[in-house]
Amino acid sequence: MFIDYRSPRERAGQFQPKTKKISGRTILEGLGMVAGIVAILLWTTLEMAPVDTGYEAREETRPDSSSLVLPEENPFLAGDEGLPKEAEMERDPLFSAAEEAASTADEVVTGIINPEETFTTLLTKYLSTAEVIKIADKCRPVFPLGRMQGGQPYKFHIDKGLFSRFVYEIDDKDQLIITRGKKDFVVKREKIPCEVRIQAVRVNIRSSLSGAVASAGESRELASRVAGIFAWDVDFLRDIRAGDSFSVVVEKRFRKDKFVGYGKILAAEIVNQGTTYKAYRYETSKGVFGYFDENGKSLQKGFLRAPLAYMRISSRFTYRRFHPVLRRYRPHTGVDYAAPRGTPIHSVASGVVLQRGYNRFSGKFVRIRHNNGMETLYNHMSSFAPGLSVGGHVPQGRMIGRVGSTGIATGPHLDFRMYRNGVPIDPLSVKTIYADPVPSRKIADFRAVVKSYAPQLKAGVPNNIGIAEKHGKSSMKGG
Repeated sequence: MFIDYRSPRERAGQFQPKTKKISGRTILEGLGMVAGIVAILLWTTLEMAPVDTGYEAREETRPDSSSLVLPEENPFLAGDEGLPKEAEMERDPLFSAAEEAASTADEVVTGIINPEETFTTLLTKYLSTAEVIKIADKCRPVFPLGRMQGGQPYKFHIDKGLFSRFVYEIDDKDQLIITRGKKDFVVKREKIPCEVRIQAVRVNIRSSLSGAVASAGESRELASRVAGIFAWDVDFLRDIRAGDSFSVVVEKRFRKDKFVGYGKILAAEIVNQGTTYKAYRYETSKGVFGYFDENGKSLQKGFLRAPLAYMRISSRFTYRRFHPVLRRYRPHTGVDYAAPRGTPIHSVASGVVLQRGYNRFSGKFVRIRHNNGMETLYNHMSSFAPGLSVGGHVPQGRMIGRVGSTGIATGPHLDFRMYRNGVPIDPLSVKTIYADPVPSRKIADFRAVVKSYAPQLKAGVPNNIGIAEKHGKSSMKGG
């Protein structure tokens, strides 16, 4: 049903809606708005109108070719050819020359790696992120870019504003070179060109080999390398005495007359407690070299004298030792070398890693199998060397871990053990096994090498420690 909700007056048609009255205030506001619009229009018209400068208006004519202003007469045109003579005189001649050179020659940007800098922050100045990622992938097998260090110099070559070449000095000997090729980037690791001088260094030893070499103005690196050559015959921590002497013929590398590092040790001699040991570097086959005495016998033995640079032997091989922790007598079929925590431990001979693990008695340990049924065991290590894995091959002298006190131990030391066909043997009683000598077909050539270096080794030892005599400066270019 429809319901009509209108009032009686509305239904009778008598209702009329009220008309809204416009106040005077509203009228004034409207007039003000109109006045504002008119003012804006007038201001725009005046701004666009020509300004009267007080000069007579010239007759407007269309210029023909004879009235056109030439570029060299127009000082407001860009370009060197459009500059008036006055402007050319004021232009900086050095700035002009630099601009011209930059447009025709490569730009070389040199610098030093800051500690907070990365390869990405360096190369994104000249390359896209995708190109930087590609370069990082190519560098990984040659030299991982994450190993870049602060303080090392670098050099950019920019060709006409584009990346052309990047050179980073890895160390004093090697450099990383990244070059933009026609299709892709080329990555190389090369020797830094330098001058190689052969020199002889001779010193007396008062306390230690490294101290004597350092006092003579040489790097301790030289002492370390010489100790490695004679490691099979001389224990440089236990056997060195005051009055021993040291002599070496070595390559020294120079860049712009500045010493940057050592090259090959060509010959060396050490007099230890009255016994003279000599070493001559000789290449027995292509790419294979070793150190031999004056008779051609190899200095390299089957096993190193010790697996680390130790301070003392704290316990020897025995079948009855009172254990300081377990408080009872037990066999100790090894040798304990006391050394500071973190001292590097080296494999005494080449071999294959059989075990790399941990147990509650030995702590962290490594077992290595060698030739002729020999095995070695290294106990109580604090850590393993990076990359050491079961089944992997380790050469003689390779670091396999560091000294610690894991397992049952009273302090940091290395418990070193040797086995022959599974039976424990005393490491200090192992007889020397020599490597191959110089081949008989090359013995004459080897003797000629000995003859060339022997005079420098026999020249005598200076009386004053700390003075290194240098001679034999035969200079040649090397890489």
